[in-house]
Amino acid sequence: MFTPNTSPAVRSRPGTVDVRDVQRGERGDRYFVAVAVFAACSPTYLPPHVSALGLVAVLFGWMVVRAVRWNQSFWDVPNLPTLLLLLLAGLSLFWSGNVGASTYSLLGLYAYTIIAIHCATLLPARVFIDGFAAGMKLFLAASIAAFFLLPSVAIVHGDYETGAFQGLAYHRNYMAYIAALSALTFQWKLMNGGRLPRLIAWWAVSVACLVATASVTSITLFVLWSVLLSVVSWLSSRRSIWTAGLLLVFSLSAAGAYLVWSNLDAATQALGRDPTLTGRTEIWRVVWQLVESNFWFGYGWNAWALGNPVGDSLRSALGFNVTHAHNGYLNVALELGIVGLALLVWLLVLLLVKSLSRAAHKNAFLWMFVVIGMIVSASMAENRAFLNLGWFLIVAIGLYVGRHRSVERTTSASEGTG
Repeated sequence: MFTPNTSPAVRSRPGTVDVRDVQRGERGDRYFVAVAVFAACSPTYLPPHVSALGLVAVLFGWMVVRAVRWNQSFWDVPNLPTLLLLLLAGLSLFWSGNVGASTYSLLGLYAYTIIAIHCATLLPARVFIDGFAAGMKLFLAASIAAFFLLPSVAIVHGDYETGAFQGLAYHRNYMAYIAALSALTFQWKLMNGGRLPRLIAWWAVSVACLVATASVTSITLFVLWSVLLSVVSWLSSRRSIWTAGLLLVFSLSAAGAYLVWSNLDAATQALGRDPTLTGRTEIWRVVWQLVESNFWFGYGWNAWALGNPVGDSLRSALGFNVTHAHNGYLNVALELGIVGLALLVWLLVLLLVKSLSRAAHKNAFLWMFVVIGMIVSASMAENRAFLNLGWFLIVAIGLYVGRHRSVERTTSASEGTG
């Protein structure tokens, strides 16, 4: 089931095709995706009297206007693991220790789910990716402006990594993650043609922001995924060695991962990190003890919230303030149990396999593969998959890879991404 992914401007004028209408329609689509991405990055500083929830409400209202204006009577349905995760998260209110905080967090989860469905149902992948890149530009530009105008917001002030760049992100590590996604996106666009001077400039800005955060984890992951993007792109253009090449690449990657894991102390020291990964291993140990105590369905959505007995007991046991498990998979296990964790792993593996298997046929899928891969790997050290930006991308990409035809379908004005 799918709706023809032509420009909304063309759909609003049946029987006519005007290139200017298509361009205006796609420009509006890109603006919408860009604002959605900016809001999903959860900027820490907004104009007076504007809250994060208010920004989402405005975005949601804009989406409704778009849907009514274009008579959107069809909405694509996410895949099964996505639906089950959303259902389980909602049901977890019944055993949450802080229903108010869980409800507030769930509203954001469901809002970005609906917005992602709206985008993926109506827009070709090319327009969605362009909108995502525009959103990255908007967030990076605002963060750089904050560096000069609001240094108390954009620069880390504390005992750890003082002076590092965090822009409008809530933490420098999250800023690094956003900058890495941005750099990978502009690298992908560079590999597929376009206005080279602009793309090179924005790629350089993204990398500079990434380096300025001093986040070793995100810098390392960016380098790895940047190399993998280049290698897989090269293989995708050579169908005769595509399968064998992929097997070789992933065999070497698995061997490298095993060597790193078996020599973790040496690897962390080589990267300038301590063996505890800045205290993460202690957090993981304490969290896992609680997971074992409520193994199947966890302690409810947003268990880390202040006032939630589970989150408060974790902070008390650790002796310092922490708001998540610093591991997305443990975070899900704590909140939704082993059932929720299994659903998340199922979803992510499904997206990785589907996007990679189709990358040789349409290179939009290669971008999707790298983005999901970045979310998967970054979630090993932070909570990424269920934060607004990560979940927005997961739902949208899940819809694109779930219906191959709609990604390949072209508009009347230009070819789809490829």
